[in-house]
Amino acid sequence: MPTSSDSARLDDHERRITNTEARLSDVERSQIKAEVRWEQLGRDMDEIKGNMSAVRGGMDFFRFVFKWGAWAAGGLIGLMALYGDRLLHLWQDLHHS
Repeated sequence: MPTSSDSARLDDHERRITNTEARLSDVERSQIKAEVRWEQLGRDMDEIKGNMSAVRGGMDFFRFVFKWGAWAAGGLIGLMALYGDRLLHLWQDLHHS
């Protein structure tokens, strides 16, 4: 026959098991929340990578335009340095005729 001490021990064990199950479910909920956060971070990182590639593409375009403009300006300055006198005379002849 179970005695009152046996009943108290069983109640204690049941309480401990219930507490352990509750802690395990808390841990599982925490793990699920952590997984959701990691997934969100992964999506955010993918979005940031996409934005960075778009920014890099825009920067490449402006770098190309700047280089092209610099070379064109350098070419004009070079032509003026080499043929400045002749170009000035040509300009004067065209506009004074």
